[in-house]
Amino acid sequence: MLRYILSFICVVVGTDTSAETYKVSTNRMEASFEYVKPSVKVTLTAPNKGWFLVGFNSDAELENARLVFVRVVDNTVELEEHRTSFKFPMPYHQINQENTHRIHLVEYTSDERRNSVTFTFAAQSQNTTQIDMRKEQPLYITLAYSNEVDFNNHSVMRTTIKINEYKPQGDKI
Repeated sequence: MLRYILSFICVVVGTDTSAETYKVSTNRMEASFEYVKPSVKVTLTAPNKGWFLVGFNSDAELENARLVFVRVVDNTVELEEHRTSFKFPMPYHQINQENTHRIHLVEYTSDERRNSVTFTFAAQSQNTTQIDMRKEQPLYITLAYSNEVDFNNHSVMRTTIKINEYKPQGDKI
């Protein structure tokens, strides 16, 4: 069975750069994130009970993106960082073990309509080809969710949002 991934670029609904907390909201998902040395703190909300993710990259493509997947299985929150590569005919993702152990759950809430999770992850990837969140740069945020908890199941929604001036506070490199 062929599955299609919905993908498009949209404009940022809102960013609050004065507080250095960036907020985006689109397609029933919300994300906020901020650089808190040496990590990035993320709050992510999705409208379903399947997996959901936030991704960070220096361009709009998925190649080398840092994707943090979230799912709840048997009342346990699972967080994994994946990196993407391109293999014909489509991109694929695999777990990044070096970075996954550096993700820390802060809070999880759920109701009938949505899941919300706050976590931190290392601003600097162990993989040097991936984005370094300590640097000022253009930044693309990917938001996606699925109706299934299996991370290999395709998303029912995926979108990419550009943050034109990402400027982390604190001791940058």
